[in-house]
Amino acid sequence: MADENRVKGIALADEGTQLMRAGDFGAAAEKFLAALEINETDSTTWHNLGQCFIRLQDIENAITAFRNATSLNPRNAIAWNNLGSLLGMLEDWDGAAAAFDEGIKADPNYAKNHFGRGNAYLMAGDNDNARACFQRALAIDPTYALAKNALAQL
Repeated sequence: MADENRVKGIALADEGTQLMRAGDFGAAAEKFLAALEINETDSTTWHNLGQCFIRLQDIENAITAFRNATSLNPRNAIAWNNLGSLLGMLEDWDGAAAAFDEGIKADPNYAKNHFGRGNAYLMAGDNDNARACFQRALAIDPTYALAKNALAQL
């Protein structure tokens, strides 16, 4: 029976992924929630659910989903970036900074976490550290337009 449930959970998550790709984020979220009832330890499903909640403009539930995704897989730099960005939207700059720091630990070569961390420094009035983060983001990805613009405005 356990294997049967596992297969069902995987199938539901796959259906959610297809619905998400098709742009039906509400239906996708329902599939991901059903999959998580079967296997609540699947970090990828939590991450995908968070993506759906972002598209549905349900920030609080997106934050919960990304917190779950990162607690289950702390090496997911993208999930840390999403969590940090959402916390920044709520002006929780300390929480955002912590999430970006964890994302940088997870993958020091993911430019978006350096950029996000730079924004958190900027909001704290620490222009020097913000500049260093934006420069690091650009060193990783020289085409990163947001980092270029942020750096130019400092």
